[in-house]
This record gives sequence, structure tokens and C-alpha cells, in this order.
Amino acid sequence: MQGVPSAAAVSMVSGGGLYISPQISLYGAPHPRVGTLGLQTYVGVFDGELYNREALAKELATLGYRFATDDDTALVLHAYMAWGAGCLERFVGIFALAIWNEECLFMARDRVGGKSLFYRTSNRWQFATSWNLLFTEPEEKLTLTAEGAAELLLLGPGRTPGCGVLEGFHELQPGHYLQYRLGDTPKPTRYWTLQAHPHLHDFPDTCKHVQTLLNNAVSEQSDKNTGVLLSGGLDSSILAALARCKSTFSLDFIGNDATDESDAPYIKEMTQHLRADHQLTLLGTDELADALPAAMEARGLPGMADVDASLLLFFQRIHEKNTVVLSGDGADEFFGGYPWFIDEALRNGKGFPWSNNVEYRAGFLHPRIRQQIDAAAFVQKRFDETIGNAPTLYDDTADDKQVRRLTALHFHWFMQTLNTRTAAMAAAAGMTVRMPFLDHRVLEYMYNVPWVMKNHDNREKGLLRQAFKSLLPKKIVNRKKAPFPKTHNPAFTQKVTDLMQNLLNKPYAPLFQILNRQNLNAQSNTHWYGQLMARPQMLAYFLQINAWLEKYDIRVAL
Repeated sequence: MQGVPSAAAVSMVSGGGLYISPQISLYGAPHPRVGTLGLQTYVGVFDGELYNREALAKELATLGYRFATDDDTALVLHAYMAWGAGCLERFVGIFALAIWNEECLFMARDRVGGKSLFYRTSNRWQFATSWNLLFTEPEEKLTLTAEGAAELLLLGPGRTPGCGVLEGFHELQPGHYLQYRLGDTPKPTRYWTLQAHPHLHDFPDTCKHVQTLLNNAVSEQSDKNTGVLLSGGLDSSILAALARCKSTFSLDFIGNDATDESDAPYIKEMTQHLRADHQLTLLGTDELADALPAAMEARGLPGMADVDASLLLFFQRIHEKNTVVLSGDGADEFFGGYPWFIDEALRNGKGFPWSNNVEYRAGFLHPRIRQQIDAAAFVQKRFDETIGNAPTLYDDTADDKQVRRLTALHFHWFMQTLNTRTAAMAAAAGMTVRMPFLDHRVLEYMYNVPWVMKNHDNREKGLLRQAFKSLLPKKIVNRKKAPFPKTHNPAFTQKVTDLMQNLLNKPYAPLFQILNRQNLNAQSNTHWYGQLMARPQMLAYFLQINAWLEKYDIRVAL
């Protein structure tokens, strides 16, 4: 390679891409920065936010670094010039970054996966924070193999960590960096992971420490203008109270025939407690179904169907008033809020608790895929690898060992699916969503808190309830966990059923290259993915797969 581009060349960004050589493409880089150290020139791009930028800037200033621009990209570039890969340990925030220094491309992703980073190994090295930007090379055909189809139908909308579904596509995992030289085989390196340590605090001190950690995270991530996504549940209410929030937002659906307890009275209780201005977004069946393709395009892959679509529409409405909001995502994964933490049989299960219906899913695989993929072994291998690598202590109780494994499983799988959903829908709507419960210091601490403390009073998230009970109305503290709202309107079920029937009438619909159309009418009460995706969402997910295959002209190679 002949050096790096000049500052003038770096500033020329068009079509969403920045090309710095015939072999390497930097995509989605609206604000590249250039720096020099000795005889070397560095080019950096950054997507995300650093919550400790002021402290970092002061530390770099003591080392003699000066910044021509006041942004995170310049700060990150100079931090790398000062400390190399060690800069990542100093960053607090969510990010995907890339730096080129004549010899090596350095890429990194934040600890918890708040920002995505994908790359493609083909005729040249390409990477981006969005799948869509990697799908734009006309001479590069996109190919789905049998294994990629199995990812979609046996695990989707989750994915094997690092898997890009399409042939030659990969995702840099959270807490990893990658150094690449032209012609080399890329070798991601882990710089952060959950670690098992003895927990030395008693219950009162544990509550106090959780209060401090979460209060600090909220303080770093919010100001007086930051809004909160408020469901009236424990997690979002804690954030709203800590942030002293004056703008809150909630979501519901027109014509819901729901058996779940309504959020409305709890939201009213909390907004009155905060004296906050509240905005309710109501979505209808038609607009929800019509947004399925847009949600797929925002994610870049088939996703959580109407759960994604509703979030996209929700963020578009919020954007009219607030562009930065806090979300309670992450509390259930590390404080023990899901039913499979509480139920001993589910906790000790041998498969993904949010998707343990492997045989049911396998029935939808096209016969040609079933000849190549052992569905049960395919799924079990990924489950075993994840829990087998979960850090534990030799003297953990049986419950603590299993809860650690289940927490690690959530971190690498379920949480990443939700992270991608939130980040992708927010980006598509021009929103910034911050998640204080996913501050890495909160996760590091909670990973080591014994189950008996997390489950205080034999209640889901009992520790969290106890730690913040003085901050919230009693009605909120005692509220039973409710999942993210989804439509229960029978009209939505009918709508996606009709759309699927229309697809069945098309003999060459690409979906049926990977899906067995004969089994589509199989009835089941089995949830497709956790509490959020039942049969209507499953059909909507299949519709998204078809739209994805069509839009990007993906070749199915079985």
C-alpha cells in the first residue's frame, strides 16, 4: 500500500463511504480525523459516545496532545496515538471505531455491544457499523449458505456471536479489537470480559453500591433535557427518578386485546410523582405491519418483527420532541428479571431458555437444509460453548454457578439481540438512546452478586427493588415485571396471516428456498423468541426474511 490519504482526501466523503485505498473501505464515516505522530499519519473514524471525555481530554493534555476539533473522534484518535490498544480500557461509553496508521488497520467495539461493527472479507477489506453499507457493492454478490439459513431459522433473530449470516460476513464481538494488515488473516482479540470474583459486601452494602454505580451511570449519561422511555415498570422508573426527568415517553397499541396488566396506571403514578410531561404514542395494526420492511432495513437483517417496527415508529414520534432518551434495557439480564431466572427448571435447562423449541423450529427448514444441518446439534453446540466459557468460582453454590452461566448466556445472546434492535431503530430515527443499566461497571459488579441477594424476598429483581424503594412510589416498587409492550390485537394476527397467504401464492418467493412451505400452517402455542415473539411475530419474521432476500438480491446456495 502507498501510504495514507492526505487530509484533503480524507475530507471527501460521499455516498456514505470513505475510501482510503483500493483495498480498504471505511463506511459510514461522516467525520474522519487525521493526526500525526513522528513520521506516521493516523486516520480515525468513530461512531458512538464517550461519557468520560472530559477526564480523558485532561489526561491527554498533560501528555502534550492538543485538539483542533472538540469531538469524540479527535479524542479517540489521540488516545490511540498515546496508548495504542490500551486506550480502550480508559474509554467509558458505547462505540465502534477504526484507525489506520499506514501499516495497520485497528478496529474496536465497546465492551457491551452498544454499537455494532461488521466486516467483510472478500476482494478487499470492508467494514461498517451497518449491514446496509456493506450491501452496496454491486460487483460483490451476497450469498446465503445452509448454515446461514440455519442461523435465521434455528436461532433467529439471535445470532451466533461473531456470525454475519451471509458468506464472508462477520461481526466484531463486544469487548474485542482487531488489528489487520493487508494479506493477513484477521484475528480479533478480547480486551474485556465478565470475570468471576468473590463478592465481599453484605446485603445492605451491596444495595448501597448498586445505588452509587447506577446513580453515577445516569449522571454521566443524562442532563436536564434527557428524556426517559417510561413503561411504569421498576427499571425505567428508577432511571426517571435518578435523572429527575421532566420528559417521559411510552408506547401502546390501538385495539389491544391484552391479558397482561396495563402500563397506563403505573405510568400515571410515576409521572405524577416526577411532575413530568408525558407523551403516549399509540400505534395501529396497519402502520405496524407496513413498517416491517423499514425495520428490517434499519437492522440490516430480519429482526424482532413488530417489536422492531413498533420501536422504530415510536422513536420517529419521540424525535419530534426529544432526540436523547434513557432506556431501562439490561436490568433484567443482570438483576434476574426474566422468568427463567426464577423458575428452577428453566434455570437449569439445557437449551436457550428464550428459544428452547428446536424441533418446532427445525420443522420450518427446507428439506435440503435438513439434509446438511443437524438442527439439535447446531443449536446445542452454541449453547454449550457459551455456558462452558462462563467464568465461575470453584466454591460457587449450584445456584450461583447456574445463574452466572445464564447471565453470560444473556450477555452474549439475548442482550445483543435487544441491543441491536434499540441501536438500529434509534439510528434510523435520528435518536440517541442511552442505557445506564449496561454501564460496564454495573455489569462487572452484578455478575458477582450472589443469587440469594439478587432474588431478595424471593422476588424477581428483589435487590433492585430494595435498593431503590425509597426513591419510588410503593405501587411501582411492588409491580410485577411486564415485558416490552407488543400488540395483542387480533387484527394484527389476521394482517400478517393474509400477507403470508399472499406470499404462499407466489411460487418463486425467495423465502421458500430456505423454508418448508408445507409446514407453515403448523399450529403451536410455542413462543418463537422469548416473551416478545409468538406465532404472529413468527409470521412477521418470515415476511421480513423474504423482504430481505428480495431487497438485497441474496443468492441462496444450498
